[in-house]
Amino acid sequence: MLETIKKYRRDLHQIPELELDLAETTNYILNVLEELDCIVSVPLQSTVLAYFDNQKEHTLAFRSDMDALPVTEQTNLEFQSKSPGKMHACGHDFHTAIGLVLARWISEQRAKLRGKIILLFHPAEEGSRGARAVSASGLLDEADYFAAAHVGMMARTGEVVIDPYGFLCGTKFNVDFKGRAAHCASEPEAGKNALAAACSAFMLLQGISRSSKGASRINVGKLSGGRGRNIIPDQAYMEIDLRGETTEVNDYLVKRTQEILKGTAQSLDVQLSIEDLGTVYDIKNDPELVEYLKEVASQCPLVKAVTTHSDFGGSEDASIIIKRIQQLFGKCIYFVIGADRTAGHHQPDFDADEAALEIGFEMFKGLIRKINGC
Repeated sequence: MLETIKKYRRDLHQIPELELDLAETTNYILNVLEELDCIVSVPLQSTVLAYFDNQKEHTLAFRSDMDALPVTEQTNLEFQSKSPGKMHACGHDFHTAIGLVLARWISEQRAKLRGKIILLFHPAEEGSRGARAVSASGLLDEADYFAAAHVGMMARTGEVVIDPYGFLCGTKFNVDFKGRAAHCASEPEAGKNALAAACSAFMLLQGISRSSKGASRINVGKLSGGRGRNIIPDQAYMEIDLRGETTEVNDYLVKRTQEILKGTAQSLDVQLSIEDLGTVYDIKNDPELVEYLKEVASQCPLVKAVTTHSDFGGSEDASIIIKRIQQLFGKCIYFVIGADRTAGHHQPDFDADEAALEIGFEMFKGLIRKINGC
């Protein structure tokens, strides 16, 4: 399985795609799954489900996110991105490869396994829209158990963090300002400057008072606008990322951000459109699965350090799925598969130790065996 999982990861690393538009990645996954003993469906855009129904006693669901980032790769890997401006700079190629080799193992072990197993491959983790659509559709509502993981983060190769904390709640906005174009010299008063509104909002957002009730983050990751140097800008666009330690802190940031956006649009007499891409939440693992995973990790020769708690320090759209399943009384866990990194996540020279691939596979495989009692 080791060479197979490396091949999957390296193949996927070369074909990074963004957000919901994952046609090539989806086709790659479908080509692998069609060889296996499972039922495959594409219920949502760039979303693949593999069903293994083994005399249902319970339902286990596992998630792999597939999307990449708008980053130009600078790793000089032999298998680096073939798509300029797109890169797997967060490790989702690892996650997908682990999911595919897990599917192959489940197919081979069908006679020994009980219950239904669902493998989910979904897009747009980076924008939170992938998990949001899955949750809203109810695709995993039957799950009694759900597990997901991330490679790298705060853990080194050989370390598994069983029950991380510090998942930041978060909200993402896409913002459009619409004004009126005019000649900047002959008739500037006829224009309505959308870019000025966006720039004013940008500066005011940096001045939002931080909450005493928890950590927070505000980032405008993209700001663009205008059409030419001698034209009053009639359009501007912003992408905003808000994070809060708790739902209360995040809600406070959302409220202040919306007030600022509306205020700047009104003061400069331009139109405003805010697209809410959704909110992610904190994650609380279920104690039963924490204990199961501890046992699995302790029995895995590849795992050199088992850490129970460590600060995740980021957001995760799997929290949307987890929240829904837990509301339906299912049990969920999210853990971290350590991997030494050449650089931080989302950086152009990011790469991770491929030893994490086999460790991740062994952890998910062990969890299936533990829940199945085999």
